[in-house]
Amino acid sequence: MIQPYLDRVIAWATGPERQEEILRAKEQFRQATGEFHEDDRSFEPRMAAFLEYYLFDRSARSTACASARCSAARITRSTSAASSSA
Repeated sequence: MIQPYLDRVIAWATGPERQEEILRAKEQFRQATGEFHEDDRSFEPRMAAFLEYYLFDRSARSTACASARCSAARITRSTSAASSSA
């Protein structure tokens, strides 16, 4: 039930315009949790943990987390579209 919304947040938060932010977030996550590599048995769970951290916990430069910024962007677009059609 929540998956379609989560998929939209992931698509927004991992878009090409946010690649530098993702790299900074990965480095912060690595510093906090230690090194990990693709051939590690724990790679998949670590990447899932990183995605949760990036979407819901990490704030970018003293602003809200990615999921909150995605919601704000969607509300702004909806409000702008409604204003344009009025």
